[in-house]
Amino acid sequence: MSTLSSQNRKAAISMERRAPHRRSRGFSMFELVVYIISVSIIYAYASNRFVAFPADAERANFIAILTQLQSGVSLEFNLGMSRNSASALAVLDGANPMDLMLRAPSNYLGALSSVDAASLPRRSWYFDLDNRELVYLVENTDQVYQVANGAPVPASQLRFKLEMAYKNEDPQTGLPADITSPDSQAGSSGRRAVAGALINPVVPYEWGETGMVQIEVASNL
Repeated sequence: MSTLSSQNRKAAISMERRAPHRRSRGFSMFELVVYIISVSIIYAYASNRFVAFPADAERANFIAILTQLQSGVSLEFNLGMSRNSASALAVLDGANPMDLMLRAPSNYLGALSSVDAASLPRRSWYFDLDNRELVYLVENTDQVYQVANGAPVPASQLRFKLEMAYKNEDPQTGLPADITSPDSQAGSSGRRAVAGALINPVVPYEWGETGMVQIEVASNL
């Protein structure tokens, strides 16, 4: 009896040792196919997202620099107004906005004349001395358009010009003429006064991921 009991215990121990080997049999063909399909879907989705990152990063950097430039122009304009200096304001018209920054961005190439834009690195800025225009060279051009005659045209560069903005104001109150004389024809009453300085696009442009999104730089002076 003891011999039989001992044999039963040995058989039980042997079955317990073999049981894990049956459970770790690996993937079935169905599980392997599901795994491969799942990984493929995740990889395809991630790839599409990562591909868009360089274009999104360029657009974000472009907006940040353009906003900083407009802030510098607005600050210079306000300083000129506080000093009541007409000459300080007149110098802004057609000036290089990069000169108004404490430190120009690392991708600013400088003020250039008679330059071939095709020979310059993309994703960079330069000031065109011949036309007095600030130029940005676009690298990811898929979603960048200039609007000519109401139709979007793919653009490889965007041009801007620093210009003075004017308004008609009442000579007595200093308020806009269209407020003090709302019945007057536009531009027929009041005196012409400087209203601010703006970095305006030479040709209207649109830059967006889906559809057309016009980038507007804050210009409240």
